[in-house]
Amino acid sequence: MSEDGLRNAHLLTFSHPFVQQESSDRSFKGVAMFDSYKDRIQAFCDEAGIEVPVGFGRHTTGRYVAIDEESLPHKLVATTWPNRKEAVNYLLNLAEGRRLRFLDFKDRCELSFDGKAGLLKCGTF
Repeated sequence: MSEDGLRNAHLLTFSHPFVQQESSDRSFKGVAMFDSYKDRIQAFCDEAGIEVPVGFGRHTTGRYVAIDEESLPHKLVATTWPNRKEAVNYLLNLAEGRRLRFLDFKDRCELSFDGKAGLLKCGTF
């Protein structure tokens, strides 16, 4: 290495493998991953003519969403869920008897509730 190169070596920066680096791909970074769900859900609803409530996005957005098909126009349920267990809990305790369309925005599939404790894949979107 030249003398100038040695003098300027301290100006080089190295990335540590355990330090989270900035990236334009937000889908793999902590909370930002949930932001991408929010963006995807919003775009899907806009395209499908589904009403998005004012409360949507106030909290961390999960991958599972419900769309109330009894309202016209159809309306997104403001709460989303990060895992199947919480989604099933909602279906068992708060949505009984309601006509809902349930979507998984990570796997891009539509789900049906088996009436007990399971969500079954029934199509893609």
